[in-house]
Parts: sequence; structure tokens; C-alpha cells
Amino acid sequence: MATFAFYILEFPAGGTGTAVSHTANELIAAGHQVIIYTARHCTDQYPKDYERLFQVVIVPTMDPDTDENLDFLCQHIRENHVAALVVVAMHFYRIKVIKQNTSCKIVYALHGCPFYEAKDFSLNWKHWYDRWLHNGMKETLPIYRNTIDAADRYVVLCEDYAKMLVRKMRLSKANAQKLRVVPNGIETTAVPSLNKEKIIIFVGRLSLADKRPMRMAEIWRLIYQRLPDWRFVIVGDGPEKENLEQYICQHHIERMVFAGFTNDTVSFYQKASIICLTSQYEGWPLCLAEGQAYGVVPIAFDCTAGIRDIISPSKENGVLVPSYNCKAFADKLYRMATDAKWLARMRENVVKKAKSYTMSRNSEGYRKVLEELISD
Repeated sequence: MATFAFYILEFPAGGTGTAVSHTANELIAAGHQVIIYTARHCTDQYPKDYERLFQVVIVPTMDPDTDENLDFLCQHIRENHVAALVVVAMHFYRIKVIKQNTSCKIVYALHGCPFYEAKDFSLNWKHWYDRWLHNGMKETLPIYRNTIDAADRYVVLCEDYAKMLVRKMRLSKANAQKLRVVPNGIETTAVPSLNKEKIIIFVGRLSLADKRPMRMAEIWRLIYQRLPDWRFVIVGDGPEKENLEQYICQHHIERMVFAGFTNDTVSFYQKASIICLTSQYEGWPLCLAEGQAYGVVPIAFDCTAGIRDIISPSKENGVLVPSYNCKAFADKLYRMATDAKWLARMRENVVKKAKSYTMSRNSEGYRKVLEELISD
């Protein structure tokens, strides 16, 4: 049996951390040893009574590319005979240093949509978008090329993301053969409640670049007066909270409340009827899949293949809205809230669909990638 390692900047924060911890435990159950390298060990974010079977090792710096960090990693990898290192969801420009100084294989795991950085460069004003996206891609492509050249395997969340990399980067046959698809998964022990309250929720970090939470307030502002029996509950915290609070207060928006960060999202999923996501980009958003497992119907902008994978076909497993059109989003959300039969039909559909999102499909996927790699 082999020793495998994962390198993730913050652990076990967010959906990515949850997926890594589950995969680590599954690898241990298969007889392997697992080390988690992280710069920030968020011990308060483990679920209650969580049994941690893997070793967590704190690296010296948040920046993975410092000499101090690389020296530490190379030494620890050599001393512990790590066969393969999975670098999770971060830019690691000097990844080749590990290849040059150890016998460790490298797997890069992209837990977002490809080229999300280029979307970061874009502005809300449509006439600026193409120019900024073009400049963003010029900055972004060399980063991806460096990583794919250095990695032994490159993992993405869905087939469309692999095709996007091949097409946009014009990958050589050798680099294209490094690509592997490993879908995300969720815990499927959920007991869905079909007796819902008139609650709309957002679950996630209140950050600007990706989540764009201000859009939620803008959308709710358009329809809240026509939905007097409904509430919008924001489950999460982050740097945009203060701006969001000011906007809600300034425009006297009613029944939009903050629940704050919690590890107990299940209680919100059990009560909510609809879950909203207004992100600029997403990889494969766990909050939508988790919501579906509890009978919460999703609505989101059709901005990435990962979101389409969860919600498609639209109007059966949730609702896809043309990207970043808040008026269209508000109209669709209003119809969902007022068409009880349609919402109930979608609720039954999403519970069925969520049963396919087993966490084992993620952990089994990584086990196959890693075992294949060390057997080459």
C-alpha cells in the first residue's frame, strides 16, 4: 500500500475541504496512508464527532511557492515516501521543484471551472466584458499550461471542463491524455422534507469575486413586495456582508435576514423551498446538490458546465437563468415561489437526482487516478 498526500491551503474549509477529507478516509479504508498538507488547519470546521484518520501537517507559509515552503514539502515527502501528491484548487507556480527533488508523482485537482480567473477580470458592464475577458485569458493561459506540463495527471469536475481545456489551450496529445474527470459528491444519507416553509436560502461564503452576493439583494428587491409570505435567509459570512447589509438598509428591503456561518446547514435545507446562487463562476457547487438532496429546488445563473450538470434539464431539476440577467432571475424566482404545483414537481425530481451524487463516486475516482498513477 502507498502513502498519498493532498495539499490544500485551508483545510477542511468549504466544500472542497469536505471532499478531500472524505476521499482521504476512503483511501485509508482501502489500506493506504494519507497526509494532508495545509497552511491553515481550521479545526473548528470539522463536523461534530468527526473521526479523523489521516495526518495533518502544517506547511510554513500560505504562499506555496516560497523557498521555505518548497524545502519543507520536499523533505517531508522524501522522509515519508509519499508516492503521489494531489495539489487541490490553488496556483502552484513552482510545482516542478517537487518533481525535480523527489520521486513523488503530481496530480493537480481543479475544483473550479477552467479559466475562472479570466472571469474575475471581467466587469459587470457588458461592453467591457470581451476586452477584459481577452486580457484575462492572456494572463491565465500560461498559468494553466505550466501546471499541465508539470503534472502527471490533471483532474477536472466534469467532461465539459476537460473539453474546454483541450479546445482553449490546444493541448498536445500527451497533455490531453493527462486529463481525468472526477465528479464531486455529497453525503447521500439526507432525509428530505417535502413539507417546506416559504423560505429562500443562499448557502456559502459572502465573497465578491465568485459569489457576487449583492445580486441576491438586487433580485429580492425586485420581488419581495409581491411575496409577502416569503423570507430570504442568507446562510454564511464573508467580506461582502457589510456591503450587503448597507444595501438592504438603504433600500429598506424586508425579510432578507442573515443567519451567519454555521456547520449545521441541514436545518436550513430541511425548511427551505428554494436555494439561490448568483455567482460569477462556480466549479460544481455543492450547496445546490446538497439542497437538492433535502428537496430544495435550485435556481442559478447558467454560467458554467458544473451548474448545468446539477440543474439540467432546466425547469425539471431547478431553473437555469441566462447569465447575470438579474431581472430574468427575479421573474423566474417569482414564478417558482407562486407556482406551487410546478415547485412541488421539481422538488420530487431533485430528490431523485441527488441520489446519484454519491460521495463514493468522488473518492473512488481519486483512488483510481492515484493507484493508476503509481502502477505506471
